[in-house]
Amino acid sequence: YARDFGKHSVSAFFAIEKSETSYNKDRILKEGAPIWSTGMLWQATGALDNTFNWAGESGDLGYIGRANYNYDEKYFAEFLFRSDASAKFAPNNYWGKFYSVSGGWIISKEAFFKSNTIDFLKFKGSVGLLGKDDVKAWSYLQKFGFQIDKGAVFGGDAGVSPGLRASSPANAAIHWSDELKTNFGFEAAFLDNRLSTNIETYYNIGTNIFINLNQAVPFTVGGATTPVNYGEFDTWGTEISLGWSDNVGKDFN
Repeated sequence: YARDFGKHSVSAFFAIEKSETSYNKDRILKEGAPIWSTGMLWQATGALDNTFNWAGESGDLGYIGRANYNYDEKYFAEFLFRSDASAKFAPNNYWGKFYSVSGGWIISKEAFFKSNTIDFLKFKGSVGLLGKDDVKAWSYLQKFGFQIDKGAVFGGDAGVSPGLRASSPANAAIHWSDELKTNFGFEAAFLDNRLSTNIETYYNIGTNIFINLNQAVPFTVGGATTPVNYGEFDTWGTEISLGWSDNVGKDFN
């Protein structure tokens, strides 16, 4: 949607993203195939070895909304909303809600702005709350592996029964991580718009980051840990760019 009302311009955008993925991977290895074999598993005389199968599935669903406004090509504002679902989390933690707002002001278009040096000057900034789901799928479920001859012994001369080995403990409380991103800067042009510059600085604060607390678990537990929303980090920096646009003769620019 986009409309102009005099000096006012508004636009809006809405989208839905959806994806589903599933896969299966199987490998069966049996040695001792005779020369007359036609590739059938039952024709080999050896034992099964290095046999495994993997399977997995994932799904994502997202709703995106954006609204833009500018007045007289001098003042700009944008509002963005996302609601994303990830099947990596338990059903009660599927959804994460993320917001951002940004704005700009072309001060060189103001009547009070008088400069013989600066041809264009714009201030801009943004702040937003984002999230990630960069964690292994099914971490919220307790999983087990079947093991032959590693169970219990029932009876005096009985063999060792099959057993189950628990994988990493389940953590049904994991959810989207959070990252608060801020960015501020300005754009400027000089020398009849031939020389341009863009300077921006950003500061990001991450919380509820996925981390394995391996050092906090004694070795007597006998297993790996599951990620938890525990980590924090700050990142910051400054970006500077310069550009030159000009003509040399009639055919080269």
